[in-house]
Amino acid sequence: MQLLLLTLALSAAAHPGGVDAEGCHRDKAAGTRHCHPERAGTRAPVKPSPVKERFSGQVVSVKDGDTVEVLRAGKAVRIRLAEIDAPESRQDYGTQAKKFLSSLVFGKTVSVTVTDTDRYGRLVAHLELADGRDANKELLKAGWAWWYRQYSKDDELGRLQDEARAARRGLWAGSAPVEPWLFRRKAGGRV
Repeated sequence: MQLLLLTLALSAAAHPGGVDAEGCHRDKAAGTRHCHPERAGTRAPVKPSPVKERFSGQVVSVKDGDTVEVLRAGKAVRIRLAEIDAPESRQDYGTQAKKFLSSLVFGKTVSVTVTDTDRYGRLVAHLELADGRDANKELLKAGWAWWYRQYSKDDELGRLQDEARAARRGLWAGSAPVEPWLFRRKAGGRV
């Protein structure tokens, strides 16, 4: 019995990986997120997402608050903005998030920094505006998106979200904004 308890304790203590402020992290091998409350606030430094490719193109469509289409070699390519999650179109604040993103990028040429491809085949990327601003960060600053902590490697985004929340900008002016991932779960993924 003592050997079993010792083995369990060692496997828990030897568990690699940093944790966020809530003491949680993603186990990439198992594909799950779990928490270690005793380790809250001990998040290890994060590395930036690897850049898979870069290109520039004109934004020809804004699908919602975090999805656009950009022309690349004459063809529209769907881009999901990395590390943030904006309200869904049918969700409270979804229309405002889309309008804000449209005002930033629609019809303009942006630099696209691709970090991944999602399960729907969309490129996951940051969009850089002509003046050097990051559209993903601008959505957070204005309060029209959440930091998608689960898929993020940039703690600055959390700071930007906290500042927007404290200033009650965008969706944070509401009494109880619902995170898009919870909205999607309640809708059974049909959004």
